[in-house]
Amino acid sequence: MMLTTILLIIFYDPANLASVAKGEMQPYQPQPYTTMPLNSYLFNPMPMSLYLPEIPAGQQKHFLGGCAFDRVNHYLYIVELHGDGEYPLIHVWRVGNPT
Repeated sequence: MMLTTILLIIFYDPANLASVAKGEMQPYQPQPYTTMPLNSYLFNPMPMSLYLPEIPAGQQKHFLGGCAFDRVNHYLYIVELHGDGEYPLIHVWRVGNPT
């Protein structure tokens, strides 16, 4: 049986996360308001074990590397490791409405 990994972006209200940081909410209280599956956006949806077999499957991060959010322009950047064979791809989404 082959297991399929579903990669998600999980969106939380930043105000709730700030409330946790201030001690006003418990860490388990914030709940996501939506999720976004990423698998259909990936260019190379193959496990990293095909590229890096020396890394045990349980320690692999599969397809994604780092991410960053540009608050001024409302862009979300996510790195797809090995998206172009040996090279990473950077995916960019506009999130929300810039003011």
